[in-house]
Amino acid sequence: MHTMYNDIERLLHNIDYAREKDYLVALKKWVEYVSSANSSIGDILADILLSTPVSNKRRIEALVLGLLERPSHRAREKLEELLLRSDGLGLNREDIVEALGALGNPASIPVLAQACDFEDEYGHFRAKIAWALGCMKTPLAQAVLEKLLKSELPNVAWVAREALNNIRQVSGTSDD
Repeated sequence: MHTMYNDIERLLHNIDYAREKDYLVALKKWVEYVSSANSSIGDILADILLSTPVSNKRRIEALVLGLLERPSHRAREKLEELLLRSDGLGLNREDIVEALGALGNPASIPVLAQACDFEDEYGHFRAKIAWALGCMKTPLAQAVLEKLLKSELPNVAWVAREALNNIRQVSGTSDD
């Protein structure tokens, strides 16, 4: 476990201090490492995320990418906080929403519902929210998806419809 923590810190350090194309190489090595590590890495990533200052954008984005691969429930509240603050921090909101969806914890639904009000000209962000809500499969998720279904943006309405259909198939209910 100690070796894994040291490897993670080394890779994150490389990301923190990489320049231009070296950053992409460091990020690729990071994703490869996280993907090949055992599932316990998720808890280590969550612990590091919890102790990372929000000003360290590169490290946070790398940790969020890692949590997409290896979700950890310990990271949920920090991910929610980052989502609500992401615009001012310049973080990738879509990745944060995707990480919350990967966790599938219904406790995140109120934050995701609140994020539906964020500016989203083309609907890519709201479509990610719809996908994440579809992973949560609760009546509250369905209620938010019903609102997204009424979106004027076709991609948002389509993803919301698909998410609702998936939830209904799992629960055995239908629109009929």
